[in-house]
Amino acid sequence: MKEKDIKKRLGGQIEKEQVDAEMRRLKIDNKELIKVRAFQDRVIEVLKDSIVAMPPAKIMEERVLDKKLPEETVVGLISDLHIGEKVSPEETRGVGGYNFDIFKKRFNFYIDKIIDFSQNKLQGYVFKKCNLICLGDFTSGYIHEELIAMRDLSVVDQAFLGAQVIAEGIRRVASVFPDVEVDCVYGAHGRVIIKKQYKERYVNWDYVLYQVLGLLLKEQKNVKFVIPRSFFEVIDIEGWKFLIYHGDDIKSWMSLPYYGIERDVARFRDLLYRTKERFDYVLIGHFHELASLGQVVIVNGTMKGADEFGMGKLRKAGRASQKIFGVHKTWGKSWSFDVELNRIK
Repeated sequence: MKEKDIKKRLGGQIEKEQVDAEMRRLKIDNKELIKVRAFQDRVIEVLKDSIVAMPPAKIMEERVLDKKLPEETVVGLISDLHIGEKVSPEETRGVGGYNFDIFKKRFNFYIDKIIDFSQNKLQGYVFKKCNLICLGDFTSGYIHEELIAMRDLSVVDQAFLGAQVIAEGIRRVASVFPDVEVDCVYGAHGRVIIKKQYKERYVNWDYVLYQVLGLLLKEQKNVKFVIPRSFFEVIDIEGWKFLIYHGDDIKSWMSLPYYGIERDVARFRDLLYRTKERFDYVLIGHFHELASLGQVVIVNGTMKGADEFGMGKLRKAGRASQKIFGVHKTWGKSWSFDVELNRIK
């Protein structure tokens, strides 16, 4: 089958068979990372000709607002979606429960809250920009055997069907904010090679999903994607520097490792000092628990909530939640809301 024959419309309906067939054609003939990276790059190259972008959403007319009101940027943290994982309510005695349909409901509810808080609840501010910061583990992947046995979707569908849902949500945000920036770092669950690698870590299903997002929304001119190959990035929001990364290199024992996080942040300061970079805040995911360490570190929650592993091994039942906050050019991080998602089923 020639490459031109696979150029199908994936914007409206993504057909699993098409993607699977193309992946088989570009199959990996050994486990060397360089082969995997070449495979991923080739898949992304083909997708650039295969995915039809969504039509751009019309941007709402800006409301006439008092110029004396403070102008801020809305920040929405998105992490640990674990698209494709299935959590059994029976095995968790009703504490947990997750699948692709629940993901869609929770994600759309979260987007609703970003829009509602900024446009209706916080009347004392002017918001012209929204930063959506993607902190990884969007895909559930297959780094554990249990994730393969108990998955709701194949890893291909996790990336492509998940990207469709997320792109629709970003498109809604773009209809409200004149300027939207989507900053993306990948997590641990999307690794293509099971064993953790430190070279070419971007070979990851999260990275593929982010690329698909960019292709689906390439006609949405007020949306900018930043998708680095590095596992971390330093971004600017209102003149304040934010270090963003997933956080899976930080060791954890039974609970949120406050000391481990503080030590890792200190090491990042030393590391970036060599390039004369600085950061004022740190944003991470991975730990499935909303938390703040002083005024500097913000840990995002999970969209999945409690699962069999957390309850069975760690005796922990994480709550499904994500964080929204504002950033002012003079004051830095200001207001903050934790969006509770456990009841959305």
